[in-house]
Amino acid sequence: MVTGANGFLGAAVARRLIAAGYRVYGLIRACSTNRARLLPLHSLEVVEMASYGVEELREVFQRIQPDYVLHLAAAGVAPGSSAAEMHEGNVEVTRRILQAAAGTVRRVVNTGSCFEYQPCPPGTLMTENWPLQSGSPYAHTKQLAVLLARTLASQLDVPVVTLRPFGVYGPGESPRRLLPSLIHGLLSGVGVDLSPGLQVRDLTYIDDVAEAYLCACQSPQMDTRGGIYNVCSSVPTEIRSVCQLVADELGQPRSLLRFGCLPARPEEAPWIVGDASRFTITTGWKPRFSLVEGVRATVDWVKTSLRTGHAALAG
Repeated sequence: MVTGANGFLGAAVARRLIAAGYRVYGLIRACSTNRARLLPLHSLEVVEMASYGVEELREVFQRIQPDYVLHLAAAGVAPGSSAAEMHEGNVEVTRRILQAAAGTVRRVVNTGSCFEYQPCPPGTLMTENWPLQSGSPYAHTKQLAVLLARTLASQLDVPVVTLRPFGVYGPGESPRRLLPSLIHGLLSGVGVDLSPGLQVRDLTYIDDVAEAYLCACQSPQMDTRGGIYNVCSSVPTEIRSVCQLVADELGQPRSLLRFGCLPARPEEAPWIVGDASRFTITTGWKPRFSLVEGVRATVDWVKTSLRTGHAALAG
C-alpha cells in the first residue's frame, strides 16, 4: 500500500511496485483533485480516505491486509501549507498510520527528507548521523515524524525503516519545480531569470528513488527498528551546470539563462550532498541513471506533455 500515491514520488513508487509484480493499493484523500499521475497506473487499486483517522486506517488495513505500507503522503512539499497543516500531515498522519499498522503489516517504509539536516561545509557528504536543524516548519515536522516512527517501532512492535531522499527529479514533477519551469521557459524562447546558480545539490533521478523503495521492502538486512537511510547519488552538482545541460539538450542558446537576475535566497543552503553508502551496503542499491540521462528523460517528458496537452500537474 502506498500513501500519497497521487504525488510525484508516490506515483513513481506505485508504478515500480506494479512492475515488480505486486498488487498495489494507492491511499489518497477522497477530497483530492490532484489525480493526473494516477491515470497511467491502470492496475493501481485506489483507496479513498475521508481522513487519515486511525480507526479509518485500521479498518482499511484489516480489510486489505497489506504486506508493506510505503508512507509517502506529506504536507509542505508544495508551497502554501501552514505550520499547523504540516504538523497534522507529517507528524499526526505518521503516528496514525503506525498505530493502524501494528500487528497487520510486515514493514512500514517511512519517508523523511534531506532538509532535516543542518547545512554542512562544501565538500562534506551528509551521513545519517549529521546534525539536524529546525530551520523551517517542514524540516521540523519531518524530523518529529522520523523520531516518532523510531519510537513507535519499539513501543508498538511495528517494523519501520525511514528513507531520506535527496534532490529527486524527473518526469512527473510539478511545473513549479526547477527543471520543468526551466524547460518551459527555454522552449518558449523568452528565456529564464535565475539566481547565480552556485548552489550545489545531490540530484537523484525519480526511477532510482522508486527502486530504492522496492529495495527497502525486500531487503532482509534493513534495520526495522526505525533505521534511517539516505537515498541519493552522492554526486555534487552545481545548479548552474544543470541549467546549462538543459539548454544544451534543448538546443537552445545558454544566453537564455539569465543567471544573477534573481537573488540567491538567503535561507537556501549552498551545499546539500548526501552519503548513500549505508543504504548501498545494506541493500546493494545504486543509482543507475546519470544526470545527462535523467535530464534527457525529463526534457522528453515535458515535450510530450506539451504536445499531448497534459502539461499541468499539481503538487
